[in-house]
Amino acid sequence: METNVTKIDRLFRARWFQYALRTVIAVVFVYGMWCSWRLSSDRTEIEFEIRAKTHFEQGCAHHAKGDLDMAIVEYSKAIQLCPGIATAYFNRGHAYMGEEAIDKALADFTAAIRLDSKDGAAYYSRGVVYEKKGEKSKAEQDFAEATKLGYKPR
Repeated sequence: METNVTKIDRLFRARWFQYALRTVIAVVFVYGMWCSWRLSSDRTEIEFEIRAKTHFEQGCAHHAKGDLDMAIVEYSKAIQLCPGIATAYFNRGHAYMGEEAIDKALADFTAAIRLDSKDGAAYYSRGVVYEKKGEKSKAEQDFAEATKLGYKPR
């Protein structure tokens, strides 16, 4: 008569069982690695967002003091860490306008509009840039869009 220990021993020696066991171990290992990577990836994204917010706030502080060069540096750091922040592009665009870097301001206002197409202030600001560049028809289009979105200049 075969005992339970002998049955288990024979089961562990069977090729199909060894293959199945290795496959299960491999799947569990790969899943564990994926979960570990995913958790560290989420943590990294959150850390980037926190650092981006810090740089954005520092940019706002420099901007308020009139230190436009440092404001541009800080806004750029925020954008580099989190490129989806429309307000960072908008604020950097205004800092560029203060520095008379009209083409850079235009690019930033356009990026802000691309990220948030309902921002009337961005359309208005881009319209001001177009006006400075002498492109009246584009300026009028942006002013009209800003008005349509409910933006009222001060």
